[in-house]
Amino acid sequence: AWAARDSAGTHLFQRQVYGATALPFLQEIALQWEGGPSLQGASLPGTPFFPAGKSTRHAWALLLTSAATLERAARDSVATRLDYERLLTRDGAEHLAAFERAADRLPLEAPGAAPSDSVWLLRWAGLAPQTDVAAWRGLLGGQAQPFALLQGNGLWMERTGVWRVLGAPAVEVPLPAGVFVGNTRWSAYAAELLRTQESGPVRLQTWIDDAYSIWAAQTAPPLIDALGATAPEDAPLGEALTYLRNWDFSYDRASIAASLFDTWMAIYRHTTGALPSPSPQDTLPDVRAGYLRTFEQAVATLVEAFGPDQSQWRWERVRPEQRLFPVWSVEALGAVMPEARSAARYAPLDLPGHGHPSALAWGTSPVQHTLPAPAVWEAWMHTNTWETFTVRRRRLDPNALLGRYLLTDRPPDPLNLPGPAAGQTTTTLTPLSRPL
Repeated sequence: AWAARDSAGTHLFQRQVYGATALPFLQEIALQWEGGPSLQGASLPGTPFFPAGKSTRHAWALLLTSAATLERAARDSVATRLDYERLLTRDGAEHLAAFERAADRLPLEAPGAAPSDSVWLLRWAGLAPQTDVAAWRGLLGGQAQPFALLQGNGLWMERTGVWRVLGAPAVEVPLPAGVFVGNTRWSAYAAELLRTQESGPVRLQTWIDDAYSIWAAQTAPPLIDALGATAPEDAPLGEALTYLRNWDFSYDRASIAASLFDTWMAIYRHTTGALPSPSPQDTLPDVRAGYLRTFEQAVATLVEAFGPDQSQWRWERVRPEQRLFPVWSVEALGAVMPEARSAARYAPLDLPGHGHPSALAWGTSPVQHTLPAPAVWEAWMHTNTWETFTVRRRRLDPNALLGRYLLTDRPPDPLNLPGPAAGQTTTTLTPLSRPL
């Protein structure tokens, strides 16, 4: 998330990255209740969580980050108990489920695995009875409250354009006329790119679609130079090296060099345990030999996956934006119904890849340590048009007629959320007759 001021006012932008689900994770809302402020933004369905929101006087962007740790412990040193829950299904059947607990930690074992002498323990604040309801209400009312389940990192802005940082984000970078916050180390490169933008009007939609990577621009040239001293000039290594030498360090859809570089860096990290850090030692024969060896593996990997024609190694094809359908995914049916895979309505969807974790335009990369997370929800607003809350997200509907085959590969168009007065549905909430 970032805030930036220009002569027209203050802009607030946020991006929520939420995995690879094809189904919406956030739901746009417009709420109005008697005696309270109106609210526009997005909610986590089924919860009182509003990570993106705007009331009559305040706006916020809360990064959905929650700390959790895994630790290995000897089984005989862990005191556990069994908790039971009675589950009632829609057909009236009852099921008794047992959960092993260890105080504020949750033991984790593979289903059906034989008991071992040690166990993984998950520690997370949400395993104990706690609530962040007061903190969410505080955001809406302009009174910040501490979060318990989430870390509570993000940005908060008044209608006057004054902003402040919430919590302690992993990345906090001052901009020439604003501030940038993020929750991964890759965010720092996007922040640096924002810092280099020339002064003047904020060109928000141009910036957030920019696939240029400062990380690639800083890392690739010395590695390519070191590689050029040892790599043969004949095909296919020579052809691949030519693509790298002519790269503009942008992860746009058509880039072949982007596919080569990130595949190379992913193999290098897998081989050595870390990404390369260009230094004077790159001139050493052993270092150059390591670069060449992993580069050869990267080229061989791409040849095996996409064929020897390097013109087919486009970033959009090598790193597609793949979306999956939770629970109903065809992957769950493959073992029992192999014939259903090709025709299943809920098979994975592949859309052209674009962008990078280090660029202002978001996209996934094999260099990341985490699982691919192409799905994003973006929103922005401006103090001079306070009533307008603009959202950009992709909606996928396989239930529509030919829904799987009529999906556009263009970026989704922005849309403006209507205010509460323009809503089509009214829901009346009646308090319970007894306390929860």
